[in-house]
Amino acid sequence: MKALPFSKVVLEEFDESTGIIKRSGKHTRKSDAADKSKIVQELMKSKEFIPQANRKYSVFKDIKPSLLTGFDYHSLYDWIDKHKDDIEKKRKAR
Repeated sequence: MKALPFSKVVLEEFDESTGIIKRSGKHTRKSDAADKSKIVQELMKSKEFIPQANRKYSVFKDIKPSLLTGFDYHSLYDWIDKHKDDIEKKRKAR
């Protein structure tokens, strides 16, 4: 807790020296919204979010396409059914 004020000062000085402006998040400038819109339009035009079979990333070659790839739903349903049964019989649910 005693380091918090020191850390805050260090971070504020870093932000000031690098020119980072702290925004409240309550208001956005019109130019910010326009810039974001341009970025979205460019991403949509280049079809970045559309899966393509020939698109490969050598750095992420072993990454799964989804967190649920290979997930065993049958075991999940068995686990849920077991715990529902335990609750009905007023056994400890966990």
